Parts: sequence; structure tokens; C-alpha cells
Amino acid sequence: MSNRVYDILRFITAVVLPALATLIITIFKIWNIPNGELYAATITAIDCFLGSILQISNYSYNRVEKIKAEYVDKQTISDVMDVVSLREKYTRMIYDLSGKIESEDDIKEREALIQRRNAYINIKSDIEDITSRVKRGD
Repeated sequence: MSNRVYDILRFITAVVLPALATLIITIFKIWNIPNGELYAATITAIDCFLGSILQISNYSYNRVEKIKAEYVDKQTISDVMDVVSLREKYTRMIYDLSGKIESEDDIKEREALIQRRNAYINIKSDIEDITSRVKRGD
């Protein structure tokens, strides 16, 4: 169930149906129309049923969201740690090579390592961006 559907049903359950039951009892009483209590009791029973379903749905949704948040947090920490360790590895390799540059191949290897390190830095940024979007619900 989408958030919009949930919000609409919640409004109907919390506001519309109780107001409608009250309106029916009042108008039927004023105009001496029989069985107003029966109609209002039926509306109230439907309202109670919808309220129970929405509460169960809300509980399930919150439970799933909590599990997802815990997983995302654990997965993100793991992914970030992987990226950080790779970045450190490439940074060490760049520093090792920087003092030993002797040929054009060494220069190309150093530039390739720098590009890989920068790619991993970008991946870390992307992971953080995705994590924040998931937490916000985008």
C-alpha cells in the first residue's frame, strides 16, 4: 500500500466515518427517520475494521522499514569500508611508485592507479548518496 493510499484511508477512518455516523444519528433523530442507530452502528463497525487493518499495516510497514534501515546501515558500512581500504591500497601504491618513476610505463601505471583511486572515491560518494536517499525514502 502506498503512502498516499494509507493517508487517505487513515483520514477516512479517523475523520470521515465517525463524522458520518454522528451525522446519520443526528439527522435521523431530528427527522424521526427509523433505524438511524442501525446505520450508524454499521458505519462504526466498518470504521473499527478499517482502523484495525490500518494499524496492522502500519505495524508491518514500520517493522519492514526498521529491518531495511538496519540492513542498509550494515551494508553501507561494509561497502564504505571496502572502498576505504581499496583507496588506501591504491594511495600506498601511488606513493611507492612516485619515487621510482623511470619509464613511460611507470608513469602510465601511476596515472591508472590515480584514476582507480578517484573512481573508488566517487563510488564512496555514490554509496553515501544512495544511503541517504533510502533513509529519506526517495
